[in-house]
Amino acid sequence: MRSNIARVNRIYKKKKAIVIAGGSILLSEMNNLEESKPANCKGQFILLLIFTTFISVTFSSNELQYQNQIDEKALLELKKSVKMDPSLSLSNWVNSNNICNWTGITCSRNRRVVSVVLKYKGLSGTIPPHIGNMSFLTMLDLSHNRFSALIPRELGKLQKLQFIKLYENSLQELRLDNNLLSGSIPLELCSLDKLKKLNISVNKLSGIIPQGLANCTALKTLNLEHNFLRGTIPRSLSNCTKLRVLSLSSNALEGPIPSEILTTLIRLENLYLDSNKLNGSISMEIGKLWRMREIIFYNNSLTGSIPMALANCSSLETLDFSYNSLYGIVPAELSFLTQLQKLWFSKNSLGGSIYFLMNYTELEIMGLGGNKFEGEIPEVIGDKLPKLQQMELLYNELSGSIPKSLGNCSTLNFISISYNKLSGAIPRELRMLTRLQTFGIGDNNFEGQIFPNLLNCTELQRLVLKENRFVGAIPEDIGLMLPDLEIFAVGANQFRGGIPKSMGNCSQLWMLDLSWNLLSGVVPRELGKLTVLQILNLELINLSNAHCCIMCVLDVLSNCSILEKLILSGNDLSGTLSRGIGNLSPRLSKLYLDGNNITGNIPEEIGNLTELTALSLRNNRVIGQVPSALGLLKNLQSLD
Repeated sequence: MRSNIARVNRIYKKKKAIVIAGGSILLSEMNNLEESKPANCKGQFILLLIFTTFISVTFSSNELQYQNQIDEKALLELKKSVKMDPSLSLSNWVNSNNICNWTGITCSRNRRVVSVVLKYKGLSGTIPPHIGNMSFLTMLDLSHNRFSALIPRELGKLQKLQFIKLYENSLQELRLDNNLLSGSIPLELCSLDKLKKLNISVNKLSGIIPQGLANCTALKTLNLEHNFLRGTIPRSLSNCTKLRVLSLSSNALEGPIPSEILTTLIRLENLYLDSNKLNGSISMEIGKLWRMREIIFYNNSLTGSIPMALANCSSLETLDFSYNSLYGIVPAELSFLTQLQKLWFSKNSLGGSIYFLMNYTELEIMGLGGNKFEGEIPEVIGDKLPKLQQMELLYNELSGSIPKSLGNCSTLNFISISYNKLSGAIPRELRMLTRLQTFGIGDNNFEGQIFPNLLNCTELQRLVLKENRFVGAIPEDIGLMLPDLEIFAVGANQFRGGIPKSMGNCSQLWMLDLSWNLLSGVVPRELGKLTVLQILNLELINLSNAHCCIMCVLDVLSNCSILEKLILSGNDLSGTLSRGIGNLSPRLSKLYLDGNNITGNIPEEIGNLTELTALSLRNNRVIGQVPSALGLLKNLQSLD
């Protein structure tokens, strides 16, 4: 008997835990237990059923009461925020009354507030953020009142909210940015003629921009960026003549930029139209926006030339026309933009020289890559642009050498001039750039020794020297002098000596390319410390001089657990592939071992590398049958 009672008690405790956690109990489970329990325990089970049902009801009731208290508190905060209630509409909003009987309130069956309708009540005041806690609210109608100040962004938390009516108020700012709002922009917003700031950016709004927004003639800021809006930019927005900030970035807008906007919105200071599908040319009318400080048209399909009238925008600080289809020579008149701090013309078809930059004494960021600029980098660039922090000129047709004056740009941290026709030695003056983090000069015709001029740049993170004619040895202590390296790409040069052991000290290194050089020696075991290494290219670096075996190299790399691409081609590595090949990174997708002296069979453990998409073993001396484990490599696309 005692054992049966103990069994029932254990079951009771378990069921009680389920009831408390979930608020209910399955009667079918109880019936099953009823059948399995001994007859003499029937009384205890009836008590158990009654007790657990009581707990369930009590729990549900307590939870519902808690949720109702949240609604009640939110409504009382709204009442507290109301400064004027001439018709005493909120007089029955007191704790002693059931909130479902309060004026303007509608509840659901479980007494959760689903609707707040207080239109035409003559109320004035503000809307508190606590409204955002009323999770069952589907309608909020405060229209035809005198609510002012801003709409709390917490309203964006109300995922059940279907209708919000606020027109005929004195609202000056509406912010619902960074939420999950969907659907089209409510037409009711077009009635807020006193609204000065409207920010509904970073949501999931779709449809077109309503023409009626032109009725919001008091608007100074309109921010609709980062949504899914389509169609054209309404010409009617030109009625909002007080606009200072207009941001329609990161949508799917198309068509030309309306000339009416550029003609009439003369108070505009910031215009953001980037990351859309806008086309056509940039009108000369843009010169009428003489107050402009920032113009960003990045990532569209704009064509034509840069209008010289842009020179009238003499207060311009940021200009971004990158990733479009602009062409022609940059107008000389743009040299009058002496306040310019950030300039991006990248990925267009612009040409001519870059001497127009020399008047931009305030310039901090220069992005001109992916164009057809030609001629030399002005020798005085470091004297004329002393505040320069970033210089991006890659993929152009520039020639000549790197100016020595760049050493005067003490805040310069980013240089990218790869893929040009530059030549000569790297000036010693660059050792003064102690803040330099990125130095990309690959695919040019530079020559001589480089490392003595860079080891002072101890903050270097990305160093790209590939496809030049640099000579000398890679310093043995490079990993100690440049410990923050993330990218070290020096392939296709004429470097000699060994692979420095100190490279293992570069704990953030994820790309190492030493290919096509005249290196010798072995792959140091210290490379196994590079736990974030993703790409390793040691193709044709003459490892055969050290009589390296293939598994000696692969064993070193077995600790590189996120390695994705490994190239060891053309090194005459000898020996057989052992089972240890299966210990390489499980993320390895490309493995190139061709052009070596590998013998023996391909081990079945190759099947452990399930992410492989490319495997090359050609020009070796492997024998035997193709292992069945290759059938496990479902992602394999290339095998030779």
